[in-house]
Amino acid sequence: MEAVAASLGDFPESTGRDATPLGSDIDNTAGTITFGAFSLGATPAGPNGNGVPAVLTFRALAAGGTDLTFQDAQVSDRAGVSQPVGALQAGRVVVGSVWKVYIPILVR
Repeated sequence: MEAVAASLGDFPESTGRDATPLGSDIDNTAGTITFGAFSLGATPAGPNGNGVPAVLTFRALAAGGTDLTFQDAQVSDRAGVSQPVGALQAGRVVVGSVWKVYIPILVR
């Protein structure tokens, strides 16, 4: 598979702040995506809790599977002070064979 795009999810703007993406830098040769964002606004705090911070889009090149690893996640508060990040979870993508489905059409 190859990476196609990275975009903001809805979590960075969930408190009404305006979020701006930084990047994305996609290197399909190295197998990496570097992506970030920052937010501005009058709301005194950014998002807290669970949500979708980013959406990564991939294109399948062949049937098979590959592992996804997330690393080096960084989060800071409004003053730029680093904040703890919860556990990063790895994933796996499996692409199956293409199935052609033929639907009968009755013409009268």
